[in-house]
Amino acid sequence: MKKIIQILFSLLVIVSFSDCKKTFFKSEVKGKVIDEATGNPISGIQVYLLGTTTSLSSSGPSVADQNNSVYTDSEGNFKFEFQRNKYGNNGYALYAKCDPNKYFAYLSSNDMIPLKFEKSFMKEKITKDIYLKPVGYLKLHAKHVSSDTAISVGVYLNGGDIRLLNGNLFGVLYPKYISDTSFVFICNGNENAAFIFSATLRNTSNAYYVYSENQNLFIKAHDTIYYQFNY
Repeated sequence: MKKIIQILFSLLVIVSFSDCKKTFFKSEVKGKVIDEATGNPISGIQVYLLGTTTSLSSSGPSVADQNNSVYTDSEGNFKFEFQRNKYGNNGYALYAKCDPNKYFAYLSSNDMIPLKFEKSFMKEKITKDIYLKPVGYLKLHAKHVSSDTAISVGVYLNGGDIRLLNGNLFGVLYPKYISDTSFVFICNGNENAAFIFSATLRNTSNAYYVYSENQNLFIKAHDTIYYQFNY
């Protein structure tokens, strides 16, 4: 009889532990995706919950995490409920993927939003909002007006992001002999930005020199401004 009781007790402990295991590691992460400029929620944004083994490139999360995502609802809300690995308390992060021609999506591991769980064996709820930085557009008309030979034209932005529309080029330096060309750049929207427009030229003595213009420009979110650069 005593042996039977011991066996039943052991089975009860195993069942109880299994139930506890299911409860202890289940956690919740929720939040809202918000336009940083307007404060309005953004619907239809794909949000990933990334784990400890995630590698993130410019194309987004690794294949292992592709299925672990949700889309924000009409109010910008997202929510994850998942079974947490006790060894991954500090290894979770959020990643928002969006149209790069509207918002600066997170493009590197430095831009992931880390999530820290305080306890290994407790169900925890974390609320973390994601603020997306809207873009603005700079349409540049670069025209060669000097009698010297133009070698290259560069456009740079101090303390911000800039890239060609439909491209991933940052700190762009253009090919040789640009004479009369227009470019569209994506920049930080709703911010005062310090631009540097520069051109490298060669004079008749074959000496190279740089002509540059520094301009502080304000670009509204999702709007376009125009700039003429004569060199």
